[in-house]
Amino acid sequence: MKARLSITTIDWWLSWEEATLYELQGKLTHRQPQTEAMLRGIAFHEALAHLSSLCEGADYTTTDSIDSRGFTFDFNGVEIQIESVSPYQTELKIERRIDSSLLDTEIGSEITLVGKVDRIDGSTVEDHKTTSHFDAERLLASWQWRFYLWLTGADVFRWHVYEMKPMETPRKAFAAWLKRFDDWRDNPPAEELAAALRRYKVTNYHQLEAARYPNLEAECLGAMDQFLRAVNLLCDAGNLDPGRVGIPAGWTPSGVEVLA
Repeated sequence: MKARLSITTIDWWLSWEEATLYELQGKLTHRQPQTEAMLRGIAFHEALAHLSSLCEGADYTTTDSIDSRGFTFDFNGVEIQIESVSPYQTELKIERRIDSSLLDTEIGSEITLVGKVDRIDGSTVEDHKTTSHFDAERLLASWQWRFYLWLTGADVFRWHVYEMKPMETPRKAFAAWLKRFDDWRDNPPAEELAAALRRYKVTNYHQLEAARYPNLEAECLGAMDQFLRAVNLLCDAGNLDPGRVGIPAGWTPSGVEVLA
């Protein structure tokens, strides 16, 4: 049996100290719904692709607002590097087969690492992120960029980070929503309130780079071992449904299938 491991899930497990086995179980079995931050990120990527088609790859400064998937993004005059986005190259799927004999964990079958990158430009992997606060140390400490450099053979991982904040707090949005009606008992449409809460202002833009280093492959293999041991704990405790992730009777990690 073959194993497909998601780089996103491995990075999440190793990078977040608050992560629990219960949450890992949810990710392995695809029972966790997309968060608001994830939905916002997907919408923002589409907004960037739209800007790229408008300005043909040049850097772009705009005060315009762009609507995407129910979100509104106000760029507020912030200059962004559009040349790093192409509407035809967003979310490239990548995968690589890993020799299981290189791992300390005995699994006896083929492992494939899978993931998605925003763009590959020569020897550089490009990644776009949205955040409320730019934290360079957290990004550099993550595993995602290491795995992507290893899988793609690229030398540099470049983040494009967009700081943004809600244009209105929930309390202010709710108050403004109610003021539009003479009587709250008129039952104003909730869609208008939801739209107000999904308006964001882009406040800053950052670039950050990380480079390949000699022990990168060995460290990634060690990280995979740590992840597989966590999955092993779940299976031994009977908390992971083998049928949902393709784990055979008697459990070997080779049955784990986690998609990005």
